[in-house]
Amino acid sequence: MNKFDEAVNSLKEGIKIYVDKAIENIKADKTYTAIVTGIYSSDDNTYNIKLNGQEYNNIRTINNITFNINDIIFVLIPMGNYNNMIIIGG
Repeated sequence: MNKFDEAVNSLKEGIKIYVDKAIENIKADKTYTAIVTGIYSSDDNTYNIKLNGQEYNNIRTINNITFNINDIIFVLIPMGNYNNMIIIGG
């Protein structure tokens, strides 16, 4: 690969990183898949989850849906605010 090709590839990678970061920071609802890693409270159906390699605790469910450890779930992040995340289904 010559220097021109290396420069083009570096530029493409830089643009991709920039766009991915910009998309991640958009203030819009986002839905992700996650895995249930623990039951935080069976009284109010809150769970510990692993989302994109990060652990989150005490995440509530919509309509008090019940899950088991290792279940794959859908998590809604309203307006990109992770403090308001909610489990919406599995």
